Amino acid sequence: MSRKKLGQVIKVNRISEVIKELKISNFIISLWTGVHIKTVSSWRNNTSQPSKENMNQLGELLEIDESLLKINHSRRFTGLAKALDTELKRLIKVDKITFEIEIEINDIKSSGKKTVKVINPELITKINLFAEEFKSKNVAEIPIYIDKSFSEISKVELKEHKIIICNADNNTVENPEFQVVHIGYGNKLVAKFNQRVDAENYVDLILRGYVQFEDKN
Repeated sequence: MSRKKLGQVIKVNRISEVIKELKISNFIISLWTGVHIKTVSSWRNNTSQPSKENMNQLGELLEIDESLLKINHSRRFTGLAKALDTELKRLIKVDKITFEIEIEINDIKSSGKKTVKVINPELITKINLFAEEFKSKNVAEIPIYIDKSFSEISKVELKEHKIIICNADNNTVENPEFQVVHIGYGNKLVAKFNQRVDAENYVDLILRGYVQFEDKN
């Protein structure tokens, strides 16, 4: 169902990134948390995830808030679920595709065959294709807020990409914050300001070419 594909690893944590920044080994992580060294590797590879207790231990050892060890998968509402549900009803009612089909499988207990019901593979295929087409027509421009100093972003990263100003995640009425983000290249945070006018001036400097960039090449 257009979820995690075979062999595909969805990144849930940024533990490996933090460990690289601190230049420490997996062994100290293993020793501190009491888990096997292979488990630490699987955490870093995102093939498994730490428990709440392990995440708390990591935060204590690395001296970083646990929330900063997690990757925020921000999403914009496009109506995907409703569209898929409507298409499913159409496929069943109009195209006459049954939701379930009967298949024969080997029965270990009787050493013979038995009939079971499974979701119709044809229906799964058609819903997946519909979902991919729907997503391609409803591309979400979602800024993901990642702390990164402006000097670490090269000029190429912002070239020909849409620059916007929006409220910060921790924005409050008493202490409003605004941040400048760009869409299309990793959706990285560029800068954060306490006043909107400062953010607007910053964007103006970017567009006019007066901001100095540090090239990584």
